[in-house]
Amino acid sequence: MKKKVIALFAFLALVVMAVYAATGSVYVTPTGKKYHERNCRTLTRSKTVTELTIEQAKAKGYEPCKVCNPVPKSE
Repeated sequence: MKKKVIALFAFLALVVMAVYAATGSVYVTPTGKKYHERNCRTLTRSKTVTELTIEQAKAKGYEPCKVCNPVPKSE
C-alpha cells in the first residue's frame, strides 16, 4: 500500500511540473526590472503583479530574478 501511495504522489508531482512547464508563466511588477516565479519571496509585498510568458518578459527587457532564478522550461 505504501508503494502505491508513493507512486501516486510521484505521478501527481510530475503532472504538476508538466503543467507548469507547459505554461511557462513568470510574474513581473509594474516598476521592477526582473521576472519571477509566483512564489518568489521578493514578490511578497507587491500588490500588483502581471503574468507573462518568459518569452514576453524577455522581449520587454525583463531579466531573471537572482533569488528564484526562473528558467525557460525548454532548457
